[in-house]
Amino acid sequence: MTRRGAVAALLLASLIWGVTFPLIKLVLPFVSPLVFNAARFLLATLIVFPALRGLSRQELRAGAQLGLLLVGGFTVQTIGLTLTTPSRSGFITGLYVPLVPVVAFLLHQHRPRPTAVLSVAIAVGGMYLLTKPAEVGGGLNLGDWLTLGAALLFAVHLVLVANFARAYSLTRLLSVQIVTAAVVSIALLPLDSAPHLAWTPLVVGVILFEAVFATAIALRLQLAAQQALTPTHAAVIFASEPVVAAVASLLLLGERLSPLQWVGGCAILVGMVLPEVGEGDATVTEP
Repeated sequence: MTRRGAVAALLLASLIWGVTFPLIKLVLPFVSPLVFNAARFLLATLIVFPALRGLSRQELRAGAQLGLLLVGGFTVQTIGLTLTTPSRSGFITGLYVPLVPVVAFLLHQHRPRPTAVLSVAIAVGGMYLLTKPAEVGGGLNLGDWLTLGAALLFAVHLVLVANFARAYSLTRLLSVQIVTAAVVSIALLPLDSAPHLAWTPLVVGVILFEAVFATAIALRLQLAAQQALTPTHAAVIFASEPVVAAVASLLLLGERLSPLQWVGGCAILVGMVLPEVGEGDATVTEP
């Protein structure tokens, strides 16, 4: 893939993921979060299952670990979306980028650079502004806290991906993740206190979009793009995802952010990009 093609691929993946926030919010009144995720990952499994051919025991173990983090993050994020707005969810989820060096330090004692520490402070300050603390009912609500937990799980996921990607096939790792996510999502269904699914055209369409585009295709686009782009360039493009979420929420749901909230969102974007400033230009290749 050429560099221009990689940029286009990552922009398309970010666009897809950004649009998912208001789309999921639209259908949550008609389908419970656990049922939604089970349907999404089960359909995606049908797409990626052939890629499991030649899977080794080590890849199975590594992919299962990543899959547990993936399904945990998406489950908590989807439940959080029932309690917060898509724009806030998109920006708070983006906190996983500045959280990555923190997680790397906790797991591997990799001392974070000063820019990484600064990025966390800026991003946390942005989240404070985004959640409108001065207004009645402002501040972090339960949905925001759940979304923050999802961001932490996604950060751990990225750190482990960086470790496993040096040894295993990225395609098979991601396939195992999706299959693991499907199995765990189905296993969690008995915990749903009020499982429901209305087979409306909107619900079916969003589930198909999530399974095909937001899971199977977007993840594959990311893999291909990351082989041609530097981490710095990729991080800048990823920063567009919460902005897409905010714009899509405005167009689909009429949700509007106040000027102070936009300042907070922009601060989170700065916190997302800042850790990558000065990083090396090495690209990642798939084994």
